Amino acid sequence: MISELRYSYITHRMDSWPIDTNDIIDILNGNETIDSSLIRWLPTNNVGMYALEYLLFSSHLEKNHRYQEFLHELVENFNLNVQSMQEVVNISKEDFVSSEGYSYSSTVGSVLNQIAAICQDVSYNKIGVPIGYYENISMDDKMLEAWKSKTSHVIINTTLKNLKNVFYGANNGEGLEEFLKYEGKDNLISKADEYFLEADKLYNELTNPLVGNLEANEEILTKLMLSFKNIRHLIVVEIAPELGFVIGFSDSDGD
Repeated sequence: MISELRYSYITHRMDSWPIDTNDIIDILNGNETIDSSLIRWLPTNNVGMYALEYLLFSSHLEKNHRYQEFLHELVENFNLNVQSMQEVVNISKEDFVSSEGYSYSSTVGSVLNQIAAICQDVSYNKIGVPIGYYENISMDDKMLEAWKSKTSHVIINTTLKNLKNVFYGANNGEGLEEFLKYEGKDNLISKADEYFLEADKLYNELTNPLVGNLEANEEILTKLMLSFKNIRHLIVVEIAPELGFVIGFSDSDGD
């Protein structure tokens, strides 16, 4: 997260995964009153969009009165969090976009650090863990983000597109590429072109959805994971230092 959202707990209440399905089933089978007060006190892995996904895409759940109440209260809580997040954005937007300098909290510094964090999240959580790439972790469809709705691949692709928009600029806007052009760092632009092109190519080779196809996609996903790591390395080790920005994200984090 960037700007004041970095210090807010709101996004964790909206976008935490994996969820604890056992807790949700206990709530559905329990006797406690399901209302806004209950939802407020539930842990982050019991609420948010992925709790909603689980309810909406699980055919084995009985769609009884408690199910409907829980679904309703989760939606209401999610909408409240959206409103709260928008309020934080509105309050902090001007300060964020006008934050000059080369520090971690400057506008561009925050963006560079966020790119690094996003690349790490994709390579580790969205790909590495589900395919069992790391020691003592087995391949598991249920560790995919949005596995119930079978849209894990869509999230990865959307994340890649957003990273490209930040680098190249979106809707005819300026991106990090413009900073590098101004500094005469065409070699770094060429590297970014290579890494983004490679990631696009690998994504297009996937058999989707990923759920049910992890084994068939293992080799391609491993290479795609490494592509995101290459993009992160480029930002952390080469681009940020060349532009003079402070980066608070180690290239070895999470590896």
